[in-house]
Amino acid sequence: MATNEKDDINIHIGEELELFPIKKLTMEDKKLDDLYGPFVDMEEKMKNIEKANKKNTLIMDTIKTELDEKNKKIRELESTIRGYAEREDKLVKKVIKILDQIDYIDNFANTAKDEALMNNIKTMKKLIRKELREVGIEEIPTVGEIYNQDLHQCVDAVEDDTKTKYEIVDVIKKGYLMDGKVKRAASVIAVK
Repeated sequence: MATNEKDDINIHIGEELELFPIKKLTMEDKKLDDLYGPFVDMEEKMKNIEKANKKNTLIMDTIKTELDEKNKKIRELESTIRGYAEREDKLVKKVIKILDQIDYIDNFANTAKDEALMNNIKTMKKLIRKELREVGIEEIPTVGEIYNQDLHQCVDAVEDDTKTKYEIVDVIKKGYLMDGKVKRAASVIAVK
């Protein structure tokens, strides 16, 4: 299309637009009210959405603050629990040292053949075992058991045709469990 044709079209459109009367819109105009109502509704809805967003933002900030406080408390509790676990571990190690001392005294009483001392130690060990079981501490079974690397540490091996292979025949140092977990492996002598 040539430039002259475009100009002709523009002139014709201009002439046609002049044929339509100019109408001024006023607030009383019913058609304007029809358009104005949805805009007012939309504006009201936008204000409500904005209010809801502000409210949700406040709620989210409150929740975040509460979560931060709860996470801080959780971290504090975890730290406290770790502290208790460390103290418990130290206590169990101290109890095991005391049990070792009682075993040394028992061995001395047996070597000295002191019947009164042996009976007193036997009674005391029975009471101690009962009390320890109540708090979850128990001696690892040894003599007559088959060697288990998770529970025992073999410090020597002997030959004995009357025993089963890997059977424990002697205990050098007793081992202990607490709530099923090894606190100290038993040092043993087992059959090759």
